Amino acid sequence: MRTNTLHMSFHDLKGYQVTRDCMQIYLEAYAGEQASLVFIAANEAIYNALVHGCRMDPAKRVEIKLSIQNQKRLLLRIQDEGTGLQRIDFASLQKDDYTPDDTALYGESGRGLLIISKVFDRVLVGRESNQLLLIKNFPNG
Repeated sequence: MRTNTLHMSFHDLKGYQVTRDCMQIYLEAYAGEQASLVFIAANEAIYNALVHGCRMDPAKRVEIKLSIQNQKRLLLRIQDEGTGLQRIDFASLQKDDYTPDDTALYGESGRGLLIISKVFDRVLVGRESNQLLLIKNFPNG
């Protein structure tokens, strides 16, 4: 199995920006025509880890591991040193008939989780709830 992996960690906004830029280059090289869409959703997840997980505390770290296996499957693991996500039913967000309320659409935050759940095929929260595993299968890989 051929796997290309990007592994980075950061503590602050500057590190997030560098990670985001590297991730965009990586996705453009390996994710094909879905690179832009995957980048938007992955960026939401990583930014959420910094802002909501670590609360922008430079003493806390966000770590990402992004890999694409045989050009068919993308895995993005995000872990932060925060207290973890509240339990969210990502499966209900992924349903085709899910209709967000006005708060989710027009509120100050909340759209990121919807975007993440619509772009990725699977969204798994780790036991400690401060780890997210995002999986995207490429149909023409």
